[in-house]
Amino acid sequence: MELAPTLLPTDKVVLWFSSDEECISKMMATFLTTDSDEHSAKTLYFIDAMDRFPIAEFCKLVPPKENAAVYESVRIMASLDMEELFSVVSQVVSSTQMTHSARLRDPSVPQTQVCVVIRGLDVIFRNTALKDQARAHLLLKDIMLRLRMMANTDPLLLKAVLLFEAQQKPPGGNLPGSKASSEGVPPPSKRPRSEYRSGASANLNSIAAYLMKFYADRVV
Repeated sequence: MELAPTLLPTDKVVLWFSSDEECISKMMATFLTTDSDEHSAKTLYFIDAMDRFPIAEFCKLVPPKENAAVYESVRIMASLDMEELFSVVSQVVSSTQMTHSARLRDPSVPQTQVCVVIRGLDVIFRNTALKDQARAHLLLKDIMLRLRMMANTDPLLLKAVLLFEAQQKPPGGNLPGSKASSEGVPPPSKRPRSEYRSGASANLNSIAAYLMKFYADRVV
């Protein structure tokens, strides 16, 4: 098994390259079970086109009988194309905003903490791009802007993990923050909106490379 990294408290938009189901399960289980108390309410949304939630590995790490509350905080959702993904992400963002607004009105309401894991975005994107490439790119940008908007809140309400197979990591891909990747390039939260709306995606070799360049705060 790969060494299992975990999400950091400061993570916002993370590109996660792994084909190890146990490693992926540990990342999700750690988010749901670490630093949980009565003042916070964690929810994990797992979105995929091919029903690949690692249930067997997750159950080994988080036995269902002893952790019923954890399983109530997991939402497994399907998105076959970008239209469906846009709808699902919009629902998640709206729900998170409503819960946060309720807490602002009533401090006794638990602070929401949301993790959105999207697996197989390349497949979801391709299913739309085969019919309408321009529409696929537009929806991808809109989805990422919604996730980025929520990830930039204070306190941090939502973090997004974009999960790709290990072999899909672009050759020579640098971690954000390294000299090679950050020299002269502002972090995603400080880039002008016009940069997100540019047609730069046409010059990149893959969805992962595009997301790494324009949206990711960290690459695992």
